[in-house]
Amino acid sequence: MNLAINLLKKLVYDEEENVSYLSDHHLARIEGAYEQSTEDLRRHYRQQEMFLDM
Repeated sequence: MNLAINLLKKLVYDEEENVSYLSDHHLARIEGAYEQSTEDLRRHYRQQEMFLDM
């Protein structure tokens, strides 16, 4: 997920002109999806017995 978000940011941001082709709202939605997926993974791993010993 992190790689996909970084790739998307590189594709929509022009470093030479310092311009993003996505609105702040859309960037915020992408970051929100990333945070939600991270939270879901943490909750999943806490519920799995094989990860409790780590």
